[in-house]
Parts: sequence; C-alpha cells; structure tokens
Amino acid sequence: MNSAKSKKNGMFKHLLVIPVVFLVLAISGCTGIFPGGDTGASGNGVTIRNFRTDLQEVNCNQQVNVQLQLQNMGDYDAQVATQMYMIEPMKWGNPLQNPPNPFTLKAVTDQSIEPAIQTISWQLRPNCDMLDVPKGRTMDFSPQVRIYYTYKGDVKRAITFVSEDELRVLSSQGQSLAMGEQITSSGPLSVAINTVPFAQTFNTYADVQIPVNIKIRNNGQGKVPGDINNNYPVAVTVTAPTGTSFVSCTPDLNFLTYGYSNIPLMSIPTPVFTTGGFGDTRTGYVSLFTDSGGQNADITCYLRVTDVQQIIKQERYINAKISYIYYMDTSPLNVNVKNPAGQSTF
Repeated sequence: MNSAKSKKNGMFKHLLVIPVVFLVLAISGCTGIFPGGDTGASGNGVTIRNFRTDLQEVNCNQQVNVQLQLQNMGDYDAQVATQMYMIEPMKWGNPLQNPPNPFTLKAVTDQSIEPAIQTISWQLRPNCDMLDVPKGRTMDFSPQVRIYYTYKGDVKRAITFVSEDELRVLSSQGQSLAMGEQITSSGPLSVAINTVPFAQTFNTYADVQIPVNIKIRNNGQGKVPGDINNNYPVAVTVTAPTGTSFVSCTPDLNFLTYGYSNIPLMSIPTPVFTTGGFGDTRTGYVSLFTDSGGQNADITCYLRVTDVQQIIKQERYINAKISYIYYMDTSPLNVNVKNPAGQSTF
C-alpha cells in the first residue's frame, strides 16, 4: 500500500512543476477496483442454475434426456451458444439442441423481477457398438457443456474541475473535494476507473496530462477465450469529458486482428456511445493478460484540458465501455451405459 501511495505522490509532484493546469490532489490511500462511494448492481452475468440428466444408467439405444438451466444475473442481454463435449455426438445419436444456437438470454433491470431461467435440452441415445461397450458390461461417460456468450460492461467516474480561487477558498476553510462517484454495471468482467478527485484550471492552460487508469478484472467463474492469434480480446471505448481530449493511451487501443475458429456463430459486439454530450473518444481492442491465475488488463490514458470554459466549476464524467465473449463449463455428468446383450467374454 505504501509503495502505491508513494508512486501516486511522485506523480503529483511531477505535475506540480507545470504552472498552468495541474492536478491538486492525488488519489489518497490505497483503493480497490471499486473505491468507497461507488455504486453497481450485483451479479456476474450468465450463471448455471442446473445441469442434470433424467437417467444415470441407460441401456444401448435408450433415450436419456439432458437439461441445462441458465440465468442472466447481470445488466446486459447475452447472446448464448452452447456446445456439448467430452462425448462424440455421432456416437450418441447426433442429438439436436433445443433451442438452437445462438439464443438470447435477457437481463432484467427491475430489482423486483426475478431473471428468467432458460432451459436447454438434448436427447441422447448411446450406440454401444460405436462406443465400444462390451456385451454384458457397463461403461461410464462424463458429458459436459461449454457455454459461450457475449457480454458488455460500462463504468463512469466523476471528476470536478475547479478554479484557482475556488481551491483557495476550500483550502482556507480546511476542506477538500472528495473522490468523484463511480457507477458501474455488473458482469463477469468488472471495469473501473481510477483518477484524481479534481483538477484545477486557470484561465490559460497548457498541455498537462491528467492520469486516468481503466482496470478490467475477471471476477466470474469462466474466462475470455483465446483466439487463433493467442489474444484474449476485449473491445474497449473510453470517452473524455467535453472540454478535454486524450493525449495518449497505454497500451494503445488498436484494431488487432482476432478470430475464433471454435466458437459457433459468435463475434465480439462493438461498444458504441450515443452521440452528443461526450468529448474525445478512443476505441479499439486490448488483450487480457494472466495475473495470479486471473485475466486482467490495465489501460492508462492521459487527458488534457482543451476548453476551460466548457468545464470550469463543473463535475464531468469519464466513461468506459467494454464488450467481449465469455465462456464457462458445467460440471461433468455421470452417465453409465450398459450393454446387456449376451454374456461377457472378459
């Protein structure tokens, strides 16, 4: 915690040497992804409610029904596609999925309404010859389902722009401005913005860099899938308040080439801001990295004031949106396939 604070204090001292527009207060203390005063809904997107079979032991060519129940506990609608694996479909009667891929799993924003549950089903018929189940013997199989879905997230963080005179009055009264509120959506990837509580402006200004750190963290039970280029792509849009513009973002938000060869009927949705009310915008992709077993990304952008008259004495919001594909696996089922015909020679 002390090293984090010293780095921030170092940044503050560096900015103070620029005499025209400067940051007057670094982020105090050590904060988490969602510092105090932030608001956001609970839930981690699509969740598995149940995965079951109506029969645990079946004979050759006997139908066994498999059901998966999903529920969307996050803030955005999800486009979902599922794949059964750990078994070869051809050896189980090429079961059809109902409903077919892809299907929509709606989010419910009204807290008084329980999100709907979607049931996905398969009808399996094991072929003992193709499965090489010996006569008079039983073999165990463990089907699982992988669930892919597209999801989004967004966050906005307030920052206040004050004049030198206002700052002097606050200082004389022993007061300061608190960290601006942060409002964030819920989903398997969290997105947060850390910046300074407020920035002081003069009537004239120079190219001074205001740090804005965007943190993306995987808090769900699954992962963002890697593509054919070993990227773990997340689409990102960051928008500056009106009256400011971006100097740079690191890493660069670029339009990296990505592609999935094993995900059915899916592509990453692009986050789009409505026009009006926003300033400079950076849009592109960032690849998540693995950190202590998780999937994370940190993007640091720098803002500069371009029009003092549009922001002076006002609270403005820095906005960020993300979109991505996510996947998770069910626990395996246990299905015993028995070949009762004849006597075993084993």
